[in-house]
Amino acid sequence: MGDGGINFELVSEPTVNFGHMEKQFQRINTEDPNLNINLPVYSIHGNHDDPSGSTYLSELDLLHTYGLINYFGKAVDLENIEIAPLLFAKGNTKLAVYGLGAIRDERLHRAYLENQVTMHRPEEATEEWFNIFVIHQNRPAHRGKHNYVPETFLEKWLDLVIWGHEHDPVPVPVLNKEMGFEVLQPGSSVATSMSDGEGKQKYCYLLKVAGRRYRVEPIALETVRPFYIEDINLTAIGYIKDDGNADVIRDDVEKFLNKKMEKLIRKAEEERRPQQPKEPLIRLRVDFGNVEPLNPILFGQRFFGRVANPKEIIQAVKSKPLGRNNRNGDTSNVSQFKSMTIVPEVVTSIEDLLKEHFKRLANDHLQLFSPDFMNESLKQFVHNDDKEAIVDAFEFQKAQVEKFLREREIDPASVSDLPESIRAYKEAHVDMPQYLSDFAAWRVNSSKVAKRSPSQATGTAAKRNRTGSDDEDAPHIDNVGPLSLAPLSTQGSVRGRGRGSRARGGATVARGGARGRGRGGAASAVSPTESEEEEANDSGDSNGPSISSRGRTTTTRGRVTTTTRGRRRTGHITDYFM
Repeated sequence: MGDGGINFELVSEPTVNFGHMEKQFQRINTEDPNLNINLPVYSIHGNHDDPSGSTYLSELDLLHTYGLINYFGKAVDLENIEIAPLLFAKGNTKLAVYGLGAIRDERLHRAYLENQVTMHRPEEATEEWFNIFVIHQNRPAHRGKHNYVPETFLEKWLDLVIWGHEHDPVPVPVLNKEMGFEVLQPGSSVATSMSDGEGKQKYCYLLKVAGRRYRVEPIALETVRPFYIEDINLTAIGYIKDDGNADVIRDDVEKFLNKKMEKLIRKAEEERRPQQPKEPLIRLRVDFGNVEPLNPILFGQRFFGRVANPKEIIQAVKSKPLGRNNRNGDTSNVSQFKSMTIVPEVVTSIEDLLKEHFKRLANDHLQLFSPDFMNESLKQFVHNDDKEAIVDAFEFQKAQVEKFLREREIDPASVSDLPESIRAYKEAHVDMPQYLSDFAAWRVNSSKVAKRSPSQATGTAAKRNRTGSDDEDAPHIDNVGPLSLAPLSTQGSVRGRGRGSRARGGATVARGGARGRGRGGAASAVSPTESEEEEANDSGDSNGPSISSRGRTTTTRGRVTTTTRGRRRTGHITDYFM
């Protein structure tokens, strides 16, 4: 904020660029008469502040509402992603800034393959615009061939792609010869994880554009906390446990690692700049071989006040040899290592603990609910404060398996057939990244519909297919105002999510009835209206519950489930989630 003037002008229509906001906030903060802005900030969201919850809000929605930033690049319809640029003009220079906030990589990868992403270009003086695309996704492939966005998916008419999410800085733009544009990978501004890329120099950047020419000036950051990481293979060094040194080998290893720490701390003191924090981050990735690993917390206690991460200094890993055996079949001389993986016996995060716990449950209890899927929804609940993530995950997988059984004409009431059918279902859904992306799309397309009455939900769902927004006043993308935008490619209407929305809405009614019964004692019976009954029939939910006033007997369209003081006796498909 400040009293200085702004020397460039936004010539695109704010109601298009910020159509994801409520109508009164579809504007830029420089046009707010109550604010003095002399350096406006335009931002997309990343994967740590991505929209979530039933209202699909991000922290950046709040910052935009307060007038602190201008939040763009939010996709409201993941089956029809339309990207309209911010159009700036200054003198003879015309700048088009496209933005797309973080989306689950598998989902965006599939959207590109299915031609569900449209980038709009200005119709006037199309070739005079300098085109920048700001994106926040995996750049190389990570844990799967679809878990990233290839550069070849992007448009060839782009001039510069600014690629976020990757922490490793590449401060010089790299030309993609096949596509013709250049890619700048800024990297993270602070160390957010203890990986190899975080130990490099951090930068911010000054981008200068004049006509169709540009220059990037990297500016080294001098206040970033020093970070050092080192890989240690104790077996390669000579620390091998045997009968002769079993009593002393662990003490010898601890002394060796202490000396390594002292050396790195001295190095940090010598290289520290005046404005950098005093305590460095230090990570020792240690392959203990056959030596019992040290306790990371006990080891770090002696370094309190000297390093910033005393409890996380040691990470126990297993080393994987780089390359093949030599001609004699001997690998003893191979001293480099290709990758590091966490030792199973040493759990270093709550996610690892939960993953192991759910895998144990999968053998006896979680016969249907995937441990990986459960862990993912729990992470959404914890890290994104998404209070409906676990409930939504339950409803989604329940609806998916019921659909699977209906398509194969299997009666869910037949308890004897369920185990074999569930095994067939799990074998048919082994692609977990794809399953998670389907879940994310299901939540986006069904969360708002579920909270409306059936008549409202039908109208809203139809309108979302047309506009990608719930706001009746939200403008169509082709109604731009000062500068019209022509879509590079047109997309057909997307269908197929209405059934899941209606099914979820029915589940919401059921949960609400159960809460009323529990809190109010003898609550009145839940009697669905004609439209709700019709919607439940259309969604294929043959097990939608109607709850009696006393809450002792639940009738499920021909099936009776007896419930006594909260204990359930049933062969219903829901049992296989518990």
